[in-house]
Amino acid sequence: MRWTVLLLALPLAAQNALDVDLSGPWRVHGGDDPAFARPDFDDSQWRTVDLPLATRGPSGSFQEIPGIVASGDRTGFWLRRRVLLPAGTDPTRLAISIGAIKDGVEVWVNGRRIGGTGPFRVPEHAPLPQPFTFDIPEAAITPGEVQWIALRVWRGLFVHRRWRLEDQGPYALSYRGRAATAAAREQLRERIVQNLPGVGFAAVTFSIAVISALAWWSDRSRWDLLWFTLLALTGGGSIVLLVATLRPESRPFDHWGGSTFEALLSGLSVVAQGEFTMAILSLGRRWWWRAVLWAGFGLVMSVPFPPSGTARFYWGQMICGGATMAMVLVDWRSKRTQRIHWETWLVRLTILLLALATVENFAIRLLRVPNVVPTAFPVAGFSVDRQDLLWTLLSAIILAMLLRRQAADRREQQRLAGELEAARLVQQLLFAPESGATGAAAVDAVYEPAQEVGGDFYWKRVEPDGSVILAVGDVSGKGLKAAMLVSVAIGILRTERSASPAAILRTMNEGLAGHTGGGFVTCCCARFDPDGAVTLANAGHPSPYCDGREWEVEAGLPLGIAAGAEYGESVARGAWFTFVSDGVVEAENAKRELFGFERTREVSGRSAQEIADAAKAWGQNDDITVVTVRRNA
Repeated sequence: MRWTVLLLALPLAAQNALDVDLSGPWRVHGGDDPAFARPDFDDSQWRTVDLPLATRGPSGSFQEIPGIVASGDRTGFWLRRRVLLPAGTDPTRLAISIGAIKDGVEVWVNGRRIGGTGPFRVPEHAPLPQPFTFDIPEAAITPGEVQWIALRVWRGLFVHRRWRLEDQGPYALSYRGRAATAAAREQLRERIVQNLPGVGFAAVTFSIAVISALAWWSDRSRWDLLWFTLLALTGGGSIVLLVATLRPESRPFDHWGGSTFEALLSGLSVVAQGEFTMAILSLGRRWWWRAVLWAGFGLVMSVPFPPSGTARFYWGQMICGGATMAMVLVDWRSKRTQRIHWETWLVRLTILLLALATVENFAIRLLRVPNVVPTAFPVAGFSVDRQDLLWTLLSAIILAMLLRRQAADRREQQRLAGELEAARLVQQLLFAPESGATGAAAVDAVYEPAQEVGGDFYWKRVEPDGSVILAVGDVSGKGLKAAMLVSVAIGILRTERSASPAAILRTMNEGLAGHTGGGFVTCCCARFDPDGAVTLANAGHPSPYCDGREWEVEAGLPLGIAAGAEYGESVARGAWFTFVSDGVVEAENAKRELFGFERTREVSGRSAQEIADAAKAWGQNDDITVVTVRRNA
């Protein structure tokens, strides 16, 4: 009974089985002419190519047909083949399967278009290039055994090498089924498995980016860390994006598809690479380099996606990569005679390799330069992408050196902070006590430097007869340089024995002339006598206030500008005197309004601390010194 059933089933199985192998020789011709699809077209002069196109071309990414795809990135060609249908074939159930031959394809049977991967040359909704199966309508089959099949092929999409499958077929004519869909899923699954090392590299790169971001957050003056963070994020993000879109239903060429984001990540990557280079190298005319970089980025993003041509994309990458290489070489040449630490050489070499990889991509894609080094290496059944490995290793090297440099900078900052603190303490020791009631007048002083150390100073001396000599001054500039000049001025005052304010200023001017480094010193010197007289000489300093009124005195030339300068003296009497530096008058609030002379006059009768606090509350942008003098009864 069993054998009887099997014998009866054999004719039925034969009727349902059809597998006409379409692999092997096909006629091929470049160009695009719908007449190529006609059954009566004479293709005897066309060349022959074998399908599937399993081998890769010089680019390492595209299957090339010699003489057909020679240059440019918008190319088309036709393939033709005569097919013999077995006798008894059911024309109502036929389907044709084709492999991942190119980016876009249309299938024609006996001069009639039966399907394709999308509107030819307008692939807004084209799926990822992969094997496909197309049903053949009965009307497309001509009576008899001879059928003509033509493939209209176009390559013009922005297809990354991770997306592009090798053409392994199947090429077959059979009854309707999903053989090609199954083959596509299997190939894409294999590609995902092969690219797992790339996902691992992306994870490492993301970790590097996180470490770099945290390091930048702890020191936000380090722009090199910020740009390196963006560089690492774009590199890792590109890998994840490409692997994530390896699905049969993926349509990466839609307006917001994977190709658009791949272009954005690629553009940001090369710009970040250039900005990072500028951040770690001492380059002049940064605006010029930056203009070139962002012009290249504009070219990258000016390509419409899906692109009608991707040449501008690669030209943009070439401009950015070439500019980065030029930066390194210019810096290298400008410092070739200097002794440079080995880490700096390694950073330069690393950046040069990254930029070279970008330029190489341009050369392979557009100039058809042979790819000598394989783009991927098989390791234990996986595919290790050369670019992923290079990016990960170089990113780790750069991060290690950046962190090392940051640690060194931090140690240097701590050392400088310690030195500034020591300078501040020394400067405080140089000044007279802040308050005291010795002699003919009681002096109260407040000093608020804008930085750790400043350029303001005050000094007093009590004479044997009870007279009090006071000097209040301001060195041009701020910081450590001004503080050093303050030390010189205080040193001169401590050795000067004259009781004449004018003579004291003359001595200070002679001692400072030629030693100010292009700066100057303003100073107001006064002597408070026991009989109530106050003698004052001024060298360019703001006039003091006497009992709430500005004391109009002749302002002589600031100290240190010209040797031999003379200074006059004026005499006044009063109970309360206030001396300020220009940090009080020039205090500026958020509306850019100055504290000014009028407000200073209004508060001049208050204590030194109250006046200084009022100026600071208004908006301190310079050293503030206030000295008040009250005559003793």
